Amino acid sequence: MRAWLSVFFAAWVLWLALTVPWQPLQILAGALVAGTAAFFVRPLLPASFSGFGLMAIGRFLLFVPVFLVEMVKANFQIAWIVLHPRMPMNPRVLTAKTRLESDAGKMLLANAITLTPGTLTIDARGDELIIHCVSPTPEQEQDPNRLLSPFEDHIRRFAP
Repeated sequence: MRAWLSVFFAAWVLWLALTVPWQPLQILAGALVAGTAAFFVRPLLPASFSGFGLMAIGRFLLFVPVFLVEMVKANFQIAWIVLHPRMPMNPRVLTAKTRLESDAGKMLLANAITLTPGTLTIDARGDELIIHCVSPTPEQEQDPNRLLSPFEDHIRRFAP
């Protein structure tokens, strides 16, 4: 029951965050959709999942601004590349090794990389992520793990 409530509240909070300003019917619809989603997701959760702890939720909320800052920086870098007369692209496929152990942490890391403009996670194999970069820095080419560093330490705090 605790797992269901965790999924329900996570989905409902996401719904509420996306439907501002709130109206009573939207709040009720969000609760119905979140409840339905939690009902169907519950059988897919690992047996060991007992819900999201408050510390994990707090640490996730601290990750969100880090992700947004990295996304804004990457948007400016891609805009500069596109608007530059010579379009100085140097596309590469790099393999980075993550220190995250949980599948949820690896999935979140891969998605954070993919949502950052100019990078795309092509595949995840074990502890390796194969990442396409539009224009990696020389430091990132020498050490592809630098692509992960803005996100990995923060994700480790709530999804080891």
